[in-house]
Amino acid sequence: SIISICSPRILNKLGQKNCLYGGLILCAISGVLFLIIGLLEINNPLVITAIMLVFAMAAVFPCNILYPFALN
Repeated sequence: SIISICSPRILNKLGQKNCLYGGLILCAISGVLFLIIGLLEINNPLVITAIMLVFAMAAVFPCNILYPFALN
């Protein structure tokens, strides 16, 4: 939730394009990591939670940028 609260500041500082691409890249990396831990059958809750945190933080920017454009 801290990322959601601070996202306007980060968007203003880095720009929409950089935040969008960075968020999408981090989402893709998180997806690959989820695939790897699934294939390797890693059942460590801390690893799964850490990857989910990265995924959730990365998903904030594409949602905040693309959702207003979808309404237009």
